[in-house]
Amino acid sequence: METMAETEKLSDLIKKGTRVVSLSGLTSISAKSYVLSKLQNETKKTLVVVTDSNRELETFENDLMFFQSQIQNHKSQIETLPSFESDVYSSISPHAETLERRALALWNLSKSKPNFVLTSAKSLITKILSPAEIQKLGSV
Repeated sequence: METMAETEKLSDLIKKGTRVVSLSGLTSISAKSYVLSKLQNETKKTLVVVTDSNRELETFENDLMFFQSQIQNHKSQIETLPSFESDVYSSISPHAETLERRALALWNLSKSKPNFVLTSAKSLITKILSPAEIQKLGSV
């Protein structure tokens, strides 16, 4: 019963427009993904999940896809914006797959509103182009 009351409080906060809501007390990524799936289904808002690492991003993405499919939200859109594994000031280039995933996620974010945006804290501090500039790059 207490868990239900807590998720209702979170849902009300999100519906009222609270921009930052911290989800604490749950220890596993799966448990957090379950609660986030329920909250997104109730509020119909885009939820942003900030993780410590790219490895956690992948786990969140898989768990969210599973829980979204369980609540019959097969069209759920989850955008993942990974961080570069290398330091921007080192002479090492980021992995090509990471570059591709970031570019695709930024392009998709400029075109549509997903259910979830998954990103790492390191990715949040990386400078990116504005949505208008990204759209210009993709036009023919």
